[in-house]
Amino acid sequence: MPRSQQALSLTQVHLISRAIADETRFQILELIYRDGPMIVGSISGQLSVTAATTSHHVRELARADLISVTKDRQYRLLTGRHSTWRAYLSRLSNLAGDAPPSQDSLQIAVAEHTCISGLPC
Repeated sequence: MPRSQQALSLTQVHLISRAIADETRFQILELIYRDGPMIVGSISGQLSVTAATTSHHVRELARADLISVTKDRQYRLLTGRHSTWRAYLSRLSNLAGDAPPSQDSLQIAVAEHTCISGLPC
């Protein structure tokens, strides 16, 4: 069964929730999911954080299975694991008894988080 159709364990739900609770990690996730695969240096430059700080946050996002990290010579390519995100949203949706999330769930969640955090919508 593909990962997107598997139910996430409670441990996985907690890992994801903790990972995205941090504003910098959420911003990193947003960049990767919105703009596609990226390298750590590009993210560091866009968010004005050190490469070491970015690497720490990337490890947490990878641990939560929200991104995959692939080495390409001296670079680490970061790719979004959309199936994990969809499974996470589905699990949260099931808490309220709602229908499974649509394809636009990531964009809606990003927009809501951006508005909540006080950044422009």
